[in-house]
Amino acid sequence: MAGKIKKEFPRLPILLLADSLYASEPMMDICWDNGWDFIIRYQTGSISGITEEYEKVPEKGKEGHAEFVNDIDYNGKSVNMLRFWEEKMIKGEAGRTDFQ
Repeated sequence: MAGKIKKEFPRLPILLLADSLYASEPMMDICWDNGWDFIIRYQTGSISGITEEYEKVPEKGKEGHAEFVNDIDYNGKSVNMLRFWEEKMIKGEAGRTDFQ
């Protein structure tokens, strides 16, 4: 399926959002081979190799924050919003990057 999508839409930027059920090297290889980005929802116990590496990484001067609200009314439909931001020191001054 990935090959067909890539053939039909070679320049289309793709971002796959996946549950931890799809957290596997073959799925990630498909994305890397096609130049696609992906976000995988982490669940305790899944992708243990990545978890082990993550736990070994020392603090790097960054601090992340997240907040969310579910069931926001948008023209009569329910949407959820997640806001994440990270703060880090840049040339001795605090900097902030927002993701929504």
